Amino acid sequence: MMATAQTVDIPDPNLRAAIEKTLGKTSGETITTTEIANLTHLSATGSNISDLTGLEHATNLTTLWIGSNAISDISPLARLNQLTWLDLRGNAISDISPLVANTGLGRKGSLIVTANPLNSASINIHIPALQSRGVKVQFDDIVAQPAEVNGDGIVNIFDLVSVASQFGKQGQNLVEDVNRDGVVDILDLVLVAGMFGEAAAPSAHPQAPETLTAAVVRGWLTDAETLEIRDPIMIRGVEVLQQLLASLTPVETELLANYPNPFNPETWIPYRLAEDAFVILSIYDRDGHVVHTIDVGYQGAAVYESRSKAVYWDSKNEVGEQVASGVYFYHLSVGNYSATRKMLILK
Repeated sequence: MMATAQTVDIPDPNLRAAIEKTLGKTSGETITTTEIANLTHLSATGSNISDLTGLEHATNLTTLWIGSNAISDISPLARLNQLTWLDLRGNAISDISPLVANTGLGRKGSLIVTANPLNSASINIHIPALQSRGVKVQFDDIVAQPAEVNGDGIVNIFDLVSVASQFGKQGQNLVEDVNRDGVVDILDLVLVAGMFGEAAAPSAHPQAPETLTAAVVRGWLTDAETLEIRDPIMIRGVEVLQQLLASLTPVETELLANYPNPFNPETWIPYRLAEDAFVILSIYDRDGHVVHTIDVGYQGAAVYESRSKAVYWDSKNEVGEQVASGVYFYHLSVGNYSATRKMLILK
């Protein structure tokens, strides 16, 4: 026994009128799922349509002209896999992501979305994704460098830091909300990373902000792993974060020269860790006696070279007394690694 075709709900009267005309139906006559599935072409330009509900059943539609209407939600078009020509110009559409999953819009397909208030994600993520499949897209690129959030004229590491500093913040017109979804989160950060130019590559920024550490970037990557990323720019964003993590993680553990040297009465002792470890720094006099031991504690793999991160010594011994002028040695012990260097106190 054959199943009875279901009636299609088309709440927008103007869309219904256009479909009725195309199918040769009288006004108000029932439209079934079988009948609307027979549609291959539909033209409803300038028809004051605002709701596309019902078109999701037009599964054999190949060409659709619905420009110059009042449409904002195009989700009913998401599964129209036969679509090869889609004219949406002059509507109120900001998000075209439903079209990305539409396999009908592939090579030799055409999409027109000019004169729509497209958001930055549509321009910088979804349109490139469609173009990578061979879709010819006409649009107005009205968003210039949306990921340039800190005002220095280039998308780089400092924009990542700016976005991360506003994680969780919600509201409209937030500069750091790059994809304009109302909240600053890991999506915005990955999008910014994906828009890095060649000159902004991680290796080009040896003077990265001190707040940007390997542990921080590792956390970003962990958060990014929860996302379902398919768009080329977002994929590149993850790759850039991986490169950034590598640039912030030393290849080998190393004890560096203290500065200033000679000094009086304070100095900073920098080092690099290739892996997370407990760090202990011991200071000896020239006779090999321990003058002072600094238990730095458990540290993550990173570069500890700036004054805020290096080990600080104020020339005092274990009981808080200033030591005499002369040669001293500092010894770093990190897991299986140890190294000793010389320094000089001059008073």
